[in-house]
Parts: sequence; structure tokens; C-alpha cells
Amino acid sequence: QLFPQVEAMQVSLNATLANNIARSTQRSLTWPMAAVQASVYQLGGEGAHGAPLNLAVMQQLADSHDAVESVYTLDRGGKVAALVYPRTASTALKQPTTHNRLGLDLSQSEMFRSPEKYKVRISPIFLSAVSDRPMIAITGPIATGEMLVMEISLARLGQIQNAADAVDGV
Repeated sequence: QLFPQVEAMQVSLNATLANNIARSTQRSLTWPMAAVQASVYQLGGEGAHGAPLNLAVMQQLADSHDAVESVYTLDRGGKVAALVYPRTASTALKQPTTHNRLGLDLSQSEMFRSPEKYKVRISPIFLSAVSDRPMIAITGPIATGEMLVMEISLARLGQIQNAADAVDGV
């Protein structure tokens, strides 16, 4: 007799939990989306000062959020043109990986082939060819025709959300 009531209550609790997780994730991604939006306008400079300035902007973006795994640009053909890691990443991990990943062809990836690649957006979950782990990416178009990609670690994003929820008392 109580089973239908218990089942309905469980369904309601699951829906509430799913909504809370979705809101928490959206809050966690607000700042990275705004940072990518601002960065795409700063990138794309050519000439002698362009490349170092672009790398500095990318490094600042990589260091801007604890869940960022890497930041890179894809050229017009979909190949990794520049790559930076957060300064907090271990040096042993960064050096060999950076050189191995430059020129990596991502032209067949969903984020590059998407018709929405010309606006700042969040990708579906994917296995990163740059870090070899499940990620989401915030992407944005650069005026030069390239694409800026900020990969966000799902594991670290979850840790950050859990810590924030604990502080908020959720």
C-alpha cells in the first residue's frame, strides 16, 4: 500500500537532486565561459609580438580556474597550433606532452566539426586527445579563423562543486 507513495517520493527526490547538480554545474562553468569569451577577442595577433602575447593570454586562461586541464588553439585545418597547461600541472607531465600534441589533427572531432563552432559554447563530454581523459571543453572562435579550446577535467570540476556545495551547506 505504501510502495507507490515511496516510489513517487524517490522519483521526486531524484529529480530534485538532478536539478541541483545541473544548477551547480552551470554555476561552476559561468566563469570559464566568460573567460573564454573575453580571451577570443584578445587572441589572433600576428607578427613578432603576436605569438608571445597569444601564449600569455592562453596561460592566463589556463590558470584562471582550478578545473582547467589544458588550453589550446586549433588552426583552420583543425590541428593543434599552440598548447599550454596550468602552471599548477607537474612539469614532467607538461614538457613531453606539449611537444607530442602540437600538430595533432582534431579536424574530425565534434567540437571542430560542429555548426555551432562559431560561437562560445560547451561541448558534450569527450575523451580528450590532448590529455587522454574524459573532459568537457569550452570553445570559442578566434578572429583569424582558429578556435580556442579550454578543456575542463570532469573529475576536478566535480571536486570543486562538492567543495563549494559543502561551503554553501547544500
